[in-house]
Parts: sequence; structure tokens; C-alpha cells
Amino acid sequence: MSNANERTSYIHTMQDLIRGQESLLASTISSSSTSVSHCRKTARGQEPTTTHKIVVHAEETNHENSISNNLIIVVAIDTIDRPGVLLDISKVLVRLGLDCQKTEAAVVRKRSLSLWRCKVLENGTLDINDIWKVLNE
Repeated sequence: MSNANERTSYIHTMQDLIRGQESLLASTISSSSTSVSHCRKTARGQEPTTTHKIVVHAEETNHENSISNNLIIVVAIDTIDRPGVLLDISKVLVRLGLDCQKTEAAVVRKRSLSLWRCKVLENGTLDINDIWKVLNE
């Protein structure tokens, strides 16, 4: 996904699925989006055509108590569930110099859906394309 709007839409869709709000998706998101369609099919128990899908997006957040903006890297991962998958993902994020601030995860029809909101540490990777490449290895 190269478009920031598509990445944001996919992340919001994944968040809704994790929080159990699939019924809200039909009324709020167009079914023409392939990434949204992929999420819906996965949630309904149909096997997706890929073994995993990873979306990485950078967000600027403004906190009331902070003088400056903070860069947050959001990583959305949809993969086949297996023991230790979240541990493996977290190890890769730490190796990339990302500090996990908030994580949401759920298993939906044998798929592990997870969202990772991370701050970039001093020597961390800022390039979302580099993060995506490492996670896909």
C-alpha cells in the first residue's frame, strides 16, 4: 500500500476488527477497497490469498502536555496465528529501535490481527519502507 489514506483506512479497519466491531464496517467503509475486502473476508472465516499482510504508517501526534509533535509508527499485521507470533513481532520491532507504546491484538478465524503503536528510539528506524521490508523477511 503506497497511499497514506489507504494505509490509514486499513489500520482503522483492523482496529475495528480487533475490537469486535465488524458489523460497523459495512456501513462506514466502501467495499471497493481491496485491503478492507481482505480484512472482511478474513474475519468471516474465508481463507485469504496471502499468508500475511503488513501495513506500516507514520503518524504525527500532538499531546496537550508536549511542546512538540511526536512521531508514532503504526504497524498493522494480519498473519496466520501460531504460538509465539506476537513475541516474534515484538522482537523485530525492538531490533528496529521501536518502543511499543500500545498494542492491540485478537485472533479472528485462525488469523492473528495485531496493531502496534511505537515511538522511534534514538537510534531507531524512521523509514516506514525499511520497517516494512524487515517485517516481511
